[in-house]
Amino acid sequence: MIVSGLVEDDSVDDVVAFQQLCEDYLECKPLVVNCLRLGLRMQDKPWWLLVRLREERTALSLLQSSRQLRSANDDVVRTVYINKDLTPAEARLAFEDRQKR
Repeated sequence: MIVSGLVEDDSVDDVVAFQQLCEDYLECKPLVVNCLRLGLRMQDKPWWLLVRLREERTALSLLQSSRQLRSANDDVVRTVYINKDLTPAEARLAFEDRQKR
């Protein structure tokens, strides 16, 4: 999964930060295999976070429930998005579908 908007904190590990977000706002605590920051650092935006979970069904469940983040009381949490990790070809097709809509 790709998580965008999750604020970086040097004092907190990304795995712990992601699990805490899920526990607080999505009412689950997924088993994270590892996390990796992707892309180039932007001045005003956190890096994307590649999250690998132990089970695919957990990822699907998180993707479905991630819309709950839009109704969070915390402004920072409302800017966190959880998406599928798409291949370049899948990403291109998804972009073209969005353009058609």
